[in-house]
Amino acid sequence: MTMKPFILATAVLLASNILYPTSAFATAWRFLQYSAVEKFSDKDWDLFTAAGEKALNQTPDGETVSWQNPDTSSHGSIKPVNTFEIDGHSCRKVEFTSTAGGFTGHSDFTFCKDPSTGEWKVAQ
Repeated sequence: MTMKPFILATAVLLASNILYPTSAFATAWRFLQYSAVEKFSDKDWDLFTAAGEKALNQTPDGETVSWQNPDTSSHGSIKPVNTFEIDGHSCRKVEFTSTAGGFTGHSDFTFCKDPSTGEWKVAQ
């Protein structure tokens, strides 16, 4: 499965918890243990990624892109809420809601488009 840039941050957090299991680090990211994202199947990730790309690249602010995996009952929504510029970069604030494995999670992130690659990246 190919990870897309806008979910890379979550993938890095999950991988870091496995690859660098120091007690302080593991404690800091313990919240992922009981999150919807941790329960995603590969197909869930694919559907989530496709919805995220559509939301970031094609969806007007305030409109929601939904996704659902009938095989796992996992589902979610992605809603761009604001488009703006930071230092000349096109950015979007996006709301995510996901349900998987009996857990529901909600998060907000700001993504900015890298003008040299055209990829969306989580703003620091």
